[in-house]
Amino acid sequence: FPVTIREQAKDVVFKGISSKIENSPYFQKLNPKIMTREIVLPGNIHLYCGHSADRAFLGYATIRGVMDEVNYMFDNQNRNVAKQLYEALVGSMVTRFPPKKYPGAYKLVAVSSMTLISTWLNTRITQSAKKGGIYTRRVPMELEVIQDMDTMKLIRLTSLCYIVTGK
Repeated sequence: FPVTIREQAKDVVFKGISSKIENSPYFQKLNPKIMTREIVLPGNIHLYCGHSADRAFLGYATIRGVMDEVNYMFDNQNRNVAKQLYEALVGSMVTRFPPKKYPGAYKLVAVSSMTLISTWLNTRITQSAKKGGIYTRRVPMELEVIQDMDTMKLIRLTSLCYIVTGK
């Protein structure tokens, strides 16, 4: 049966975070409540896992967010979902936590492996370099030999870029 985007995000990201929290002595002292769709920490802190098509988070007072693999966020009409989601989340964060009143209150991180130079993330990195106030970083490409066989090598090519909105 096909796995939905929501199920994949929950399986990959949410289970990974849940596992780290369950095995962390620091977090165990906080007595986290790990549920199917959220993790609750003291101080009314809730961790949720969504996906690129999930607009439900726009009603929350989000102060920290991570958008993973933004260069691959397209819908079935080939629209750039990353741009739409990023703008909606940043707009919501700025409205709830105006930077002049709450400097450094929010952070939204967009992460992706690089595909083409024309991707949304690469465009945002270029724009932010001109505008300032947004932290960006490109991590150089690395080649890793995973398995060396007689007739071929299995390799992993890694190139990562990210951008952080908020200070």
